[in-house]
Amino acid sequence: MSDLLTTMPSSTDLNESSLNNSEDKKDSILQLFQYDLDRHRMREVWDMFNRVVVTEIHNNGSYIVWDLVPIICQRLRGLSEFRFKTFSMCRQILLDLCEICNPKELLIIYLSELENDLNITRYSKRKDPNQEQPSSSSTAVNDENDDDVEDIEITDSNCFKALLKPFEVILLKLPKKRNETLKSVLSSLNEHISRLSLSSITKYNPETDDRFKLMLDPVVNNLNSVLSMYVDFLETFVKEVDLYNPTTSHHHHQMLNNIHSKTSDPNIQRITLLKTLLLMLEYPLKYMDLYRVNGKESIIQGIKQAGTNLSALFNEDFITSRMIAVKIVRLISSLHSNFYTLLSRTDLITSPEDVESNSDCSDVYLSQTNFQSAMSILSYLLATESELSPSNFMPRVYTHVYNLGIYLPYIQNLVEDQQFFVYEKGLHLLAAMLAHIKEESLEANFLDLLRQHPIEKSLTSIMVFALDKHSRTTALLLFKQLVNCFEPSGRYKILYSILSQSRQHAGFQGVAIQMYKDFVFEHQVYQGSNLHRMIRSVIAVALPQDANSDLLERNDLIFGLLNFLRYIMIRDIRHQNHTRIWDVAIVIQENFLKPLHEALELSRISCKLELCKLKDMKLKMNKNDHQQQLVGKGNKKKKGQNHHSSKIDQSVVIYPNEKPIQWPEMTIEQEHKQIMFALQNFDLIESIHTRLKEIIDEQQQQQPQ
Repeated sequence: MSDLLTTMPSSTDLNESSLNNSEDKKDSILQLFQYDLDRHRMREVWDMFNRVVVTEIHNNGSYIVWDLVPIICQRLRGLSEFRFKTFSMCRQILLDLCEICNPKELLIIYLSELENDLNITRYSKRKDPNQEQPSSSSTAVNDENDDDVEDIEITDSNCFKALLKPFEVILLKLPKKRNETLKSVLSSLNEHISRLSLSSITKYNPETDDRFKLMLDPVVNNLNSVLSMYVDFLETFVKEVDLYNPTTSHHHHQMLNNIHSKTSDPNIQRITLLKTLLLMLEYPLKYMDLYRVNGKESIIQGIKQAGTNLSALFNEDFITSRMIAVKIVRLISSLHSNFYTLLSRTDLITSPEDVESNSDCSDVYLSQTNFQSAMSILSYLLATESELSPSNFMPRVYTHVYNLGIYLPYIQNLVEDQQFFVYEKGLHLLAAMLAHIKEESLEANFLDLLRQHPIEKSLTSIMVFALDKHSRTTALLLFKQLVNCFEPSGRYKILYSILSQSRQHAGFQGVAIQMYKDFVFEHQVYQGSNLHRMIRSVIAVALPQDANSDLLERNDLIFGLLNFLRYIMIRDIRHQNHTRIWDVAIVIQENFLKPLHEALELSRISCKLELCKLKDMKLKMNKNDHQQQLVGKGNKKKKGQNHHSSKIDQSVVIYPNEKPIQWPEMTIEQEHKQIMFALQNFDLIESIHTRLKEIIDEQQQQQPQ
């Protein structure tokens, strides 16, 4: 290193123009600048920039800047540990260049570096672990200015963060072609936002993980830091065209009138900014935790209870993802005055052809899918954030039923997603909508909207397959609340459609028949021919192959139907027959009770045969183990093969169009427990079956007085 220092000219030598050749001088300046920057010698870097680089720019133009900026951005990307002063100095130099260089030329340079940053993100998200890194001890010695700064892990967003403020300054210096330059810059910045990592969020398990700890995860911290800075950047240009700020609006219009430029239309700027804000809602905020915690004190208390210390990047106040989302909603309301008319802004949606033609990233585009998802998150925030609701952006002129119809496609967009933080938003949005709707206030024709957006199917998936119990319970309660909102004919149609479909989950059908039991004596629509129709359909679904049906597969539905029939036949005795249940007593006996009894016998026989097979298999394995002990270790492979053959390979498809999930293979002991559980289950079914048969026989023997 000493040889390198002796051959490299000092900044004083460069300032005295010891090098006559301008090209050699430029290379020497850059070489010395990079040498100090790579070693985090920020005092030397700052002195070098002000005394040598600035002078070179004034004397020979911005030719050196084309090589200087890549060096700075390379240093930003190369930070293995985040150093605030290194980052701050690089950002300040990039900002100072905006005051001494041509803004148009500098814009091209910065956009080029942002594109390089995207390419590095695209092809190498992480640095090669085998690449040689400077030792932490030498770095600590060289970075003499970072004494009290705690090093934390860096992500690939430093270049993006450092360029935001310079981009803002440059754009403000170019008002004549604001629309085109703003589109180009935002398109590149949006591309970076769309590549932000969500690894910690997608791995989050709501059943075992703590959401307050997730707030302080490095990935989430980086997301919030980047998004917060980007929103502040966008706010500058939103204020220029704010619909509700007459001062800034008048100033902007006056400036545009003086310029007489069609490329600075405030309406175009509003559309560009609106698209960008909606894109941020669609990604990454749709997938982030936007759970509302009342007050910063509650957040801090929750973090302390989780056993984690509160920390913040850039020594700034702690900010949550929801705070960022709420600010975005406020900015959107500054660009468009009415939420309901925003829902129909098809002019914001870009056609697929235009999206494909935007390969040069010269415009901000919003696909139909992006728009739908963004509106879903916007709807969720407006419905769950009390501070946003009273604003003019959300006029209270429509009925709650009308609002539910408006929100249905957005509820469906959220609850049909498999990611926890997405369907959780859908559950909260649905709960907010149903909270204002009274029981029996929805007419049956509202079901036409539900058929277009079948949220009950998505609620079923959450009830059955959600990882956390709270989501499963919430989905169940919301389904019941939704059904209760309908008038009797609507309730019947919903429940019948569930009970008559053989592909419905049996547990969900068990819930539906339990609800039918609660309604059956309330209104005539649940009785008579409708009741007969429902019973026949449920029998066909519960025992599709009569005595050869799989009882375990439809266990919940069979239990539900038995309990339903027992309850109604005890309460509505034969000589009264208000529900007309006794009109189909023979159908129940012949088509349900009789084949169910036969199915129970066949199922027991099958289970006992399986128990015998398991017993023989276990004896065979014990015999092999005994032989192995006598022979030694020679039969290890054979034993392993026998043990493997005693396991059952099972897989199940949870969500459509997804690969089957491979369940763990069952051991002989697990199979034995499962079969014994099935036998106990058959005993329970038989006990209810016997009691129901007795009730029917007793009622048939009794004659009315």
